[in-house]
Amino acid sequence: MSFGVISINDSSFVQIDSETPRLCLLTKGSYSGTTNANVSFPRAVTSADPPLVFIRPDQNGIVQVPISVWFTGGPGNWTGFAMKASNVQSTLSGQYFIAAWASMGTASFGMRIWGPGGELVYDSGAPPVVVTFAAGNWAYVGSEQLSVGQRYRWISIKRWE
Repeated sequence: MSFGVISINDSSFVQIDSETPRLCLLTKGSYSGTTNANVSFPRAVTSADPPLVFIRPDQNGIVQVPISVWFTGGPGNWTGFAMKASNVQSTLSGQYFIAAWASMGTASFGMRIWGPGGELVYDSGAPPVVVTFAAGNWAYVGSEQLSVGQRYRWISIKRWE
């Protein structure tokens, strides 16, 4: 690293510097809709790449997992996202949070680190996203022919905590 601040933990892992971004939580909320669920961000996400969407579907009745997700806006100005239900005319509902490999100024006070190009690398007001579980035990259970293509079905047995 040739610019900024470097933070290394007890395991010699670089936690913060100008070349190692961290995944930051930018906003969170709930989503709902029939067939489609549309979400507008409270303020635009300014990362060049689209932000990451993490969802937790409501656990009441049949859980609908989206078949597709798309973003509104574009690089430097991501304004929201939409999801389509995998079962047409079904209700999508649950909680979401948005994260990116770039920080956005959120804190009124604290610490900020800027990169060599003037980009914000770290803001103490943007909580880090720590991934503690990812469903890795997916099993193929079959497919279904649709009028517009093919649907493939996979299942993960372990429930989210």
